[in-house]
Amino acid sequence: MDEVRTEIDRVDQGLVDLLAERWTYVDRMWELKRAEAAQANVPWRNRAVIDRVRARAAEKASRPKWPRRFGARSSAGASSIKMSGCATADRC
Repeated sequence: MDEVRTEIDRVDQGLVDLLAERWTYVDRMWELKRAEAAQANVPWRNRAVIDRVRARAAEKASRPKWPRRFGARSSAGASSIKMSGCATADRC
């Protein structure tokens, strides 16, 4: 069991690192959009990202419902950040 826990911890560390890296790009996108007075919410882009992530998750998931739940949660989280007026989650 200890070996499996160690591997879960390793994967969790990688997930946190990747999510932190992703947020740096999200922050950069907000800066660019603000500088260009571009629309912050681009529904077709949001849908494309969610669809792409769900498709990738479906390829990898051993649990069939996981991709659907991920899309709903990630979409809701992004919407709550946008609706609150926060540029990023760390600034809320």
